[in-house]
This record gives sequence, C-alpha cells and structure tokens, in this order.
Amino acid sequence: MCARGMGLKPGEFLDFVQKGVKEENKSTPFKDDRPGYDWYNAFMSRNSNIIQLRQETPLESCRAKLSKESIDKWYSCYKNFIMNLGLIDKPKHISNADESGFSMGSKSGKVIGPLKADLGQVPHVVGGHSKHRFTVMFCGSAD
Repeated sequence: MCARGMGLKPGEFLDFVQKGVKEENKSTPFKDDRPGYDWYNAFMSRNSNIIQLRQETPLESCRAKLSKESIDKWYSCYKNFIMNLGLIDKPKHISNADESGFSMGSKSGKVIGPLKADLGQVPHVVGGHSKHRFTVMFCGSAD
C-alpha cells in the first residue's frame, strides 16, 4: 500500500488494527479494542527488520495510477509516430518541451512503510489543485 501512495500514519494504523479486531470478534486488553501507542512502538520494534516510519513524498494521483504497461504502450505508439514521419534516424529534428509543477501547499507526514533499502521514496498521493505551485519549463533535443 505504501508504494502506491496509501501509507498509514501511526494513528490510522491503530484504527486499522481496531477495525480488524472488531471484525474478527477478538478479545483484547485494549480500551474499545484499539491498541495504544505503547503497543504501536512494540509492534514497530518487533518488525524493525521489514518496516519503519518513513517521510512521505507528495505524488499527484494521476502519476500514482501509471503502470509499466501504459508507459510501454505510450513508447510503442510514439516510436510508430516517429517512424511514420521519417524521423527515426534524424534525432536533431526531434525536440521536446515540458513543464513540471511542484505543489507548495501539500503537507506530508510520516507513514509506516518498508525499509529505505526496499523502497526509495514513500509517495503520498495528493490532489492536483493546490493554490501554490512552482512551475519550471524544460526543453531538450534527441541528439
């Protein structure tokens, strides 16, 4: 879940455990079947070989939905497009410009995720409608 931008913050994780306990009708020593932060800290310690609390990185929802298949399909279509124009062997005639926007209003927090060695960044899916954005324009040539 964490790799898809849906990591759980500590409080959300405890809510998730409480929901599972109630659905399974398990008896617990916890008030309202919700473990506390002492239990959470012990859980994190017991599982420190596979998970840790990580800083999340904002990721727009449209980017979170991308798959390898959709990217491969795009590049296949683009190659056909370039071939049809007779530009496949003329890289100096191919250029691209793109802008990148950085959301300045999104706040990220810490979520439970795999160890840093297993997953470089921990994405946090954000909406694309922030009031404050910093935009940069890039341009490049294929040669």
